[in-house]
Amino acid sequence: MPNLGSIQIHYDGDIIVNHEIPLSVLARTLSRVEASINRAHLIKKHGRAEKYRRMSSDDYEQVKFWIGKAEDGGYKLDLIAKTSYGRQAIDLLGQVMGNFVDSLNSQAEERVDSIPELVRTVQQSYNINNQALTYEEFKNMAEQDNTNFAIRSILKEYVPPLQYVSDTEKYGQNYLEVVFKGSRNYTVIFTPDKARMFKKVIERRTVGNAVRYEGELTLLNKKERTGKFKNDETGKISLLHIINDEDFMKVHPYLAPETKISFVGTPLYEYGATDPIAGDIYFIDIDT
Repeated sequence: MPNLGSIQIHYDGDIIVNHEIPLSVLARTLSRVEASINRAHLIKKHGRAEKYRRMSSDDYEQVKFWIGKAEDGGYKLDLIAKTSYGRQAIDLLGQVMGNFVDSLNSQAEERVDSIPELVRTVQQSYNINNQALTYEEFKNMAEQDNTNFAIRSILKEYVPPLQYVSDTEKYGQNYLEVVFKGSRNYTVIFTPDKARMFKKVIERRTVGNAVRYEGELTLLNKKERTGKFKNDETGKISLLHIINDEDFMKVHPYLAPETKISFVGTPLYEYGATDPIAGDIYFIDIDT
């Protein structure tokens, strides 16, 4: 079978000794790159990202990659695609990674308020106008605007291996270069500063509009001010965050068995993406 593209991983620095790499570093890197390939394949195949979609046995065959020979020059390893599906995954990965890394400097400079501050802003707005989306409205909007969710589902896979570059105290001075060779070539290079910036932006958190939720509480933790909320619409469990003791006391009576709760909350967003089915929620007020 002909080679239709490749992803080259190139580590160099203190973790590389005589062109050899620690097994733990290589294993984590390969598992995360493979996960990003699988996500890219599912997005291309179905036209959108879905958090709970899984690879079938046919999918694994369609996007099977092969390990090439390691090269000198630090530590270089090619992951080779021999199917058109693999090539499509490489193209999407290269485009997403290349565009994101090119924009890192401007994104990292954006001011970000703390989550409690953002939640209080939503609370103040809701107290004034008493307006909130229905859960169905929120879910439909989140599912239609799927682009950021798809991008983040790919990018977040690269955060764990980048610790070998970003954590200079533990691993020394290193860099990682990833070259995506498909219909066109994309090269991304991570220095320690760039790796830390990547993680910071990917894990950036904010909240959305006020949303009305209905369901039941299955657990409350006073020390952590969190609870588990089972949504009547989906049957799924979300983590409910409560930012102060006063709000915790509003929620507490609804922990009773067979007691329903209707409340207004604001969904958590990470890099502009939210999970409308089972994502985290911050409590705003009881919906009366």
